[in-house]
Amino acid sequence: MRWRISKLMILSVGFILGGSAPLSMIVPALATQAATTTPTSASSSSTDDTAVSKVAATNVMAVSADTTSTTDDSSSSGNTTSSVSSSSSSSTTDNGSSSSSSTSSTAANDTTSTTGELPASGTMGTVSWTIDSDGVLTLSGGSFQYLLASASPWANYATAITSIKITGVITITTAPNYAYLFSNLTNLTTITGLSNLSMDGVTSTQQMFYMDAKLTSVDFGQTDFSTVTNMSGMFDGCTALTSIGDTDEWQTGNVTDMSRMFASCTALTKVGTKSWNVSQVTSMNSMFISCSNLATVDVSAWKTDSLVSARYLFYRCAALTSLDVSGWNTSNVTDMSYLFSGCSGVTTLDVSKWSTQSVTTLAGTFQNCSKVTTLDVSNWTVPVITSLASTFQNCSKVTTLNLSGWDTSDVTTLANTFQNCSSLTHLDISGWNIGTVASLAYTFTGCSKVTTLDVDSWNTSKVTTMDHTFYNCVALTSANVSNWQTSNVTTVADMFANDKALTKLDLSGWNTKLVTNMQEVFMNCTGLTTLDLSSWDTSKATTYTNVFVGDAKLQHLTLGSNFTFHGDSTMALQSPSSIAPYTGEWQKGTSGKTYNSADLMSSYDGSTMAGTYNWAKVGGAVTVKYVDEDGTEIAAEQTLSGTAGQDYTTTSEDITGYTLSVTPDNATGTYGDDAITVTYVYAGNLFFNSSPATLDFGSHALSGTTETYAPTLDKLLEVQNNGKLNSTWNLTAELGSTGFVGTETGRTLGATLYYQTGDSQIILSPGVAAQVYSQTTTNHEGVDISGSWSDNAGLLLKVPSGAATIDEYQGTISWSLNNTVANN
Repeated sequence: MRWRISKLMILSVGFILGGSAPLSMIVPALATQAATTTPTSASSSSTDDTAVSKVAATNVMAVSADTTSTTDDSSSSGNTTSSVSSSSSSSTTDNGSSSSSSTSSTAANDTTSTTGELPASGTMGTVSWTIDSDGVLTLSGGSFQYLLASASPWANYATAITSIKITGVITITTAPNYAYLFSNLTNLTTITGLSNLSMDGVTSTQQMFYMDAKLTSVDFGQTDFSTVTNMSGMFDGCTALTSIGDTDEWQTGNVTDMSRMFASCTALTKVGTKSWNVSQVTSMNSMFISCSNLATVDVSAWKTDSLVSARYLFYRCAALTSLDVSGWNTSNVTDMSYLFSGCSGVTTLDVSKWSTQSVTTLAGTFQNCSKVTTLDVSNWTVPVITSLASTFQNCSKVTTLNLSGWDTSDVTTLANTFQNCSSLTHLDISGWNIGTVASLAYTFTGCSKVTTLDVDSWNTSKVTTMDHTFYNCVALTSANVSNWQTSNVTTVADMFANDKALTKLDLSGWNTKLVTNMQEVFMNCTGLTTLDLSSWDTSKATTYTNVFVGDAKLQHLTLGSNFTFHGDSTMALQSPSSIAPYTGEWQKGTSGKTYNSADLMSSYDGSTMAGTYNWAKVGGAVTVKYVDEDGTEIAAEQTLSGTAGQDYTTTSEDITGYTLSVTPDNATGTYGDDAITVTYVYAGNLFFNSSPATLDFGSHALSGTTETYAPTLDKLLEVQNNGKLNSTWNLTAELGSTGFVGTETGRTLGATLYYQTGDSQIILSPGVAAQVYSQTTTNHEGVDISGSWSDNAGLLLKVPSGAATIDEYQGTISWSLNNTVANN
């Protein structure tokens, strides 16, 4: 359809012999023709970060470090408050610290003093030793025969020894073992002559410098460690150690155990490991654990074919920024728990080609890798995995995870798995079988950008805890969990709390007979309007504070026969809106009894009151709305009320800029129990919001050259279209058929009137209409057409040389508006 309205204006231009004088004109007011139209139709368990057992007061180590009952690598360093078990939380081993299997014995020629007083002296095999009053332990050359299996030979003087000097070459004869040789010398700061300590034939350096907390540097001055098989705990607890000499060329081809080798070397910034042969190593358990300042370690060329345990390998190596493990062979690894946990400086981690078919636990593997943006684990096969607790916890910059191919049929815990993956927008876990999972605590907590989760087919029959499962998933728009089996669940605390984008939750099929904790389960679900709890049994709940607090939009609540508020207001059911048409009360069904929130909570009896409770509305209200063709309200709605059975009559309104196009069928009718909405639809008009009566091109001296003049307006030329959005309107201009005529001479002015838009010039010939402006309607605001007019834009008059004589010339211009209604 097209609208067309017109506006007629008088044009004026004057010429005098010289100078200029104002023209006085009387212009008749011209009415606008009205336009018409036809409308178109984890939590975490925290333990000591050093992960080492405390040394007894006598400074004598226990026979095996594996007997420690408290480890730091069992901690899940999440920031949640609930107790969540992980695969390592009940571990009774020291992170892979291997104990010596040799038997403690003393050689006949060992004359070690055991008084603990200084100075002291003795022999160990043929090696003579002395400790002077300054705490300097001096070792002569010779040969060790037997060393204690689990403690330093100088354990009785451990706190007194401050430095060690080895003055001659020391070898071993009978027992090829340096295990614990200088361990627990807690005040030892320097060792000189370590190059005299021959490594020829040595098989173990286990905990050789264990807990030497003040030792700053170690330099063996040799690279042949070719007979060593056990380096576990070698520098464990050397918290002041900054240098270990040139270790790059160490010959480690026979080593099988490197567990805790550099554990808690918190001052160490680099370790040369580039050329190490680790092909025989089976355990790297906690190898670099808590090396918090380690910035450089090159393991890119490592051949890890024999590796079985990699748990806690780089745990809390926060200073590392790059780590190339892309070429590692992990086909024999069974434990990757907390492998990269706490590598908060690493930005790139390529594990896409890792083989994980033997791995049983991925608990905490990537936990706190807070700068990693991409993790490609889509090709991992995990057929024997049992734990995914905290696997991706706090990976706050990862945006996509494709885990659709993972076999989770043996997994028992998903606690904290994706907790605080706050940048994650795409999580593909389709096809997961979680039939053996017991914990969903904090599984998706803090996944604040995830909008959908494919969990509708999950078998949750073994799950006992669902606390915080979807907590703080603020963008989650739907949670299709209606088919979840919940008969074994005991806690749903905060399960959906802060899920502000959820609008509906159908939990009608849930069996909650064992639930004891439902605290804050729906807290701050500020967008939630509909909640079905018809099968919920809350009789065993002992903790149920603030179940509904903050749910200000909850309008439809379905409760069943086994639901109870426990007779008080602890669950904090919010009051309905009291803004019309609502009364501020709950009503059972659409015509049942009404209750305020406090009364409903205190009096609800499932045996007689089960059903859906809705916000009660004012009875018989008739709401009259006035909208345009886009459905936008253009006038304040009216509310009529009356008694059921009475007739009502509504009327249309005269609304400036609009014309009534549809009178609703229910404009008149009878009041009922339900609210009625009457909607009047108006077609928006296209009109001149403002238009000048006169366009004055001024008074000018006769010129010997062609001149162009711009008009002065007494009002803006402004158009407003209240029609449908996306409709297009145009403006045409037509110069009167006589053009410009002199009022004195009656002579026609031989000038050209034209409309300039950019490089386009539209000539307005007398009696010929021409389109000069077009616009698509995006809003209903006025469009100031003349606002862009200037000396070289808009309406202009070109007067050739000699065309004018002294006279006042007048003409008329007719502006017309045409509107094409949008098809949509």
